[in-house]
Amino acid sequence: MSELVKNFLENATVQDLKDKLNMLNISTTGTKPTLKLRLEETIRNLSVDEVNHYFSENLDNVQPECPVIDNNNGVEAEIQDNADEPILNNQLDDEIERLRQSIAKKQEIARLKQQLALLSETEEIRSTSSPIFHFKDIEESMPSFSGDDNFSVHKWFQMFEEMAETLSWDLRTSFIYAKRLMTGTAKMFLRSVSLKSWIEFKSAVIKEFNVKVSAADIHNQLKNRKKKRDETWLQYVFSMQL
Repeated sequence: MSELVKNFLENATVQDLKDKLNMLNISTTGTKPTLKLRLEETIRNLSVDEVNHYFSENLDNVQPECPVIDNNNGVEAEIQDNADEPILNNQLDDEIERLRQSIAKKQEIARLKQQLALLSETEEIRSTSSPIFHFKDIEESMPSFSGDDNFSVHKWFQMFEEMAETLSWDLRTSFIYAKRLMTGTAKMFLRSVSLKSWIEFKSAVIKEFNVKVSAADIHNQLKNRKKKRDETWLQYVFSMQL
């Protein structure tokens, strides 16, 4: 290796090394030791005239017009402009970023589809489940029981249990609503006893208010029951049937 080259390598900066490598159409990426080693290996494949051409002080900035030796495989290769390398790197980075965004969007879409499926399933369950009734709705559909009139306690429980079955109530719900429908004497009776279940409640109320009516009592009731002014004939008939 000539003194000219040795002197250059000893005193060259990173930019000087890159400039020479760029003139030789060699990659300029890497640290200073890497650049220096790459330049030394390339110089070994150059002729004396080529070395003088590239390292003459007055020709440092002259671009080569002849082919150079490819250090990787030892064959001649045409000089290519490495100025496009940063552009290619930027394009590669942009493509990677687009792919990442695309994957993120697909993952977000999949997550939203999963949430939508869960919401649809929940809505379907709600639509097929039994509707919620409030006590006010029950009061408007079911007469209360007081035990102060001749209304049959058996008839009342029959009506109540038909409603409970229609609305799919359990025994606990039936117990709570039936107690709230007690009025008058029946309500006072419940305050005097301790009932903790639907079976106890039904048994106690029937036992207390199960008044046996004779045929004569029924005849007298029918005889004395007159149609009220504010009721229709149909209402009168229904009330007599009770």
